[in-house]
Amino acid sequence: MILFQYFLVLSGAGLSITELMSDPDSWSDYDLEWVELYNNSSEPLVMEDWTLNGKSFSMTLEPYSAGILARKLTGEKDNFESVYGDGSGVWGDTPEENYPCSEASLSLLNGGGTLVIQNDRGETVLQRDYPSDEGDVEDNTLLLYSGGFWDYGTVPGGTPGEAELMISYHFSDNALKEGDLYRDDEILLTETCAESWIISPMKAGEDYRAEIRYNGVVIFEDIFSLWDDYRADVELNLPPPFEITFSFKNTTGEFFPSAYIRVEREDAVFFDGEALSGKALSLYPGCYEIYAAQEGYLGRYETVSVEGSEELCIIFPPPDRLIISEFAPYGTVEWVELRNLYQSPVTTRGLFLSDDSTQVRLEESVVERYSVFTKDKELFCDLWGEGLPVIEIRSFPILNDTGDSLSLHNQEEVFDALQYDSSWHKGERPGSYERIMPEEAFQPGNVWPSEEPTPGCENRVEGMMSANRLLLLKEVSPFTPEGYVRCLVADDGTEGRGCLFIDHEVTDLDTAVSLEERIYQEGETVMVTGLTLGKRGDQACIMGRGGLMDAFAWRKRYTDVGAAEDEDYRFLQEKGVEPMLFDDSDPTMSFHQQNGVWIIDSASSDVDTEESSWALSLPAVFPADQGEILLQYSFDVMTELKLTLFDVGGFCRREHEAVVSGDGVLSLSHSLTQGRYLCVIRLRRGEKKRETHETLVLY
Repeated sequence: MILFQYFLVLSGAGLSITELMSDPDSWSDYDLEWVELYNNSSEPLVMEDWTLNGKSFSMTLEPYSAGILARKLTGEKDNFESVYGDGSGVWGDTPEENYPCSEASLSLLNGGGTLVIQNDRGETVLQRDYPSDEGDVEDNTLLLYSGGFWDYGTVPGGTPGEAELMISYHFSDNALKEGDLYRDDEILLTETCAESWIISPMKAGEDYRAEIRYNGVVIFEDIFSLWDDYRADVELNLPPPFEITFSFKNTTGEFFPSAYIRVEREDAVFFDGEALSGKALSLYPGCYEIYAAQEGYLGRYETVSVEGSEELCIIFPPPDRLIISEFAPYGTVEWVELRNLYQSPVTTRGLFLSDDSTQVRLEESVVERYSVFTKDKELFCDLWGEGLPVIEIRSFPILNDTGDSLSLHNQEEVFDALQYDSSWHKGERPGSYERIMPEEAFQPGNVWPSEEPTPGCENRVEGMMSANRLLLLKEVSPFTPEGYVRCLVADDGTEGRGCLFIDHEVTDLDTAVSLEERIYQEGETVMVTGLTLGKRGDQACIMGRGGLMDAFAWRKRYTDVGAAEDEDYRFLQEKGVEPMLFDDSDPTMSFHQQNGVWIIDSASSDVDTEESSWALSLPAVFPADQGEILLQYSFDVMTELKLTLFDVGGFCRREHEAVVSGDGVLSLSHSLTQGRYLCVIRLRRGEKKRETHETLVLY
C-alpha cells in the first residue's frame, strides 16, 4: 500500500472513488477507461450536472452502492457496455447490468494523475490522486481506499459496480500475531501480522468477523458490517517485549554510530530504517531475520532468536568479499555467479551488475555462499536442475560472444570487475569461465574455460593453482637421443581433484617449453621434450607464475662450457642451486632425483613421441541381474572420463565420472531393467577431447 493525498470538502461527504481503469491492455484507452464511484452513506446521493475533471455527468447512487462513469458507454467498436454488459448496445436491459452507468468524456492519464469531482455549484466535493498503472495482471484496475491508500487489482478487467473496500487494524504493540477473517462462519484467510493488519480488497455490504491470536490463543475478536473502509485501533494485553541493543562495526574493529536495518519475522516487518548504536529496539520472543546495510560495505543478513534482552553487534565486511566467481556468456541461458568469501551471509542490497551497455540493479537477496543471476530462471533450472540458489533478473545484460565487460558495483564504487574476449579460451567456446583463485583478479592466468560448469557450487578448479601445488624435477636426460625432462606432480592438496599449472614452463634458460594447460593429478609424471640440453653442462628449470619452482644443473668436470652457460650457473647459484659434477656421459644413463638427492642412474625407457593412447572396451551385452556394468580401459596418462547411459526414450538413467590412468576396469553398479541403452563416453585431457557412443543391451 502507498499513501497519496486524499481529502473531502463541502457536500457529498459520503462519496468515494473505489476503482478505475486508466490503462487497459486489451482495448484502447478511448474505448474502455472508466471510474467507479461509491456512496458509503445511508442516504441516496443525487449528482445532477456534476463534473469529473471538468467533464459533466449525472448519476444517482443508492445508499452503499456503486456506479460507473465510462468514457464510452455504448456505440461502435469496443465500449463499456459491449465488454461488461450483454453487447446489446443498451445499458440496463438485463439483470446483469444492475448498477448505474453514465457516460462522461473523461480522459485518464496512464502515468497517474488527479481526479476532481465538483457539484453543480462548482464546489469541489472530492479530489483524489491516482498512480501510474504498473500492475502485473493483464487489464488490471487501480483500487483506491480511504486514507489515501491504493493497490493494484488482481482481477483482469476489474470488478465494476461491486465496491471493494479495505479492513485495517492497528495495534499498540509489534508482537507477531495471526489474524483470521470469517464471513458467515466461513474462514476467508489467515495471515500473520505485527503492528498492523490490512486486508483488501473486500466486498462491501457483507458481515465479517475477525480474530487475533497470539501464541495460538485468541486474544481479540471483532464483528462488523462492511459499508465503508473499516479501521480499528486495538490495544492488546500482552507481556512486555525484550530490549535488543544494536551496535555496528567493520572487520577491522571500527565502530559506526548508526546503520540501516530491517527486522522481519514471517514476512512481517518490525523495523525498517536507521538504527543508532546503543539504542534498544523492543522485540517480542521469537526468531527474527535482520538485514543490515552500511555505505561502502557489504550488506549483512543474520537470524536472531530473541529470548531475552541482549546486545547484538553486526559486522560489515569490505566489498572485496563478494566476487564474480563464474559466468556463462555463450548459449541460450547466460548467467553470472557471485560468491561470498565472508564467513557469514551477505546481501546484494544497493548493488548493480553491469556490462558495456546495461546496468541492472540487483534485487536485495541473501548470498550464503553462492548466488546465480540469470534472465530466465525456468530455462536455467531446465538445464541445470532445481535447488540451486538462482535469482531471475528479467533485464539481465546480454553478454556478447566476442567479448564484453562485467562489473559488480554500487553507486560509487566497483566491487569486482573483469573484461573478457575470445582469447580466454582455445578451440570451441566453453560452457563457462571459472575463476581459479578467488583472491586474485578474474583475468587471463586466473581463468579456466570449463567444459563442466558449476553454477551455484564450488568451482571445479577452486584452489588448484595455489602455492602448495608442487611440480618438481624428477629426471633430466641430456645424454639420450630424446633429451627429455620428466616432472612429478608432487602435491595437489585437493583430495584427488587435481591441480593446474597456468603459465608454467620448463626451460634450460635458453629454450623453453610451456606446460599443457590441463588438470594434472597428484603422482602424475609429465614428460617434456624439445629443449636443447647440453651434454657437457646445462640447466633444467621449472618456472611458475611466482618465479623459479625447481631447478637442476650439471657440469662435466674440467670442461669449459662457455661464458653464456657460466652466467646461467651464476643465476642458479644465487638461488642456492649448485651444479652436479660428473665425469663421462652415457646415452643409457640420466640424472634422477631421489629423496632430494640427484644421482646418475639408468635412463627411463624410450620416450613415446607418438600421440598418447586411448583405449576403451565396453561389451555390448550384460545380464541385467548382474547389477553392474564393466568398462575396461587403458590410458597412458591421467584422463577424465564421464559415462552417461540413456534409455530408448532419451532419458538419462545413469552417470559416472572418474579420473583414471593405466590399465584397469571400472565397475558401475546399477538398478536398470532389461532393455537397450545408449552409452555416451566423454574423455578429456586438457584441451584434447574425445567422445564415443556404444549400444548396451541388458538381458
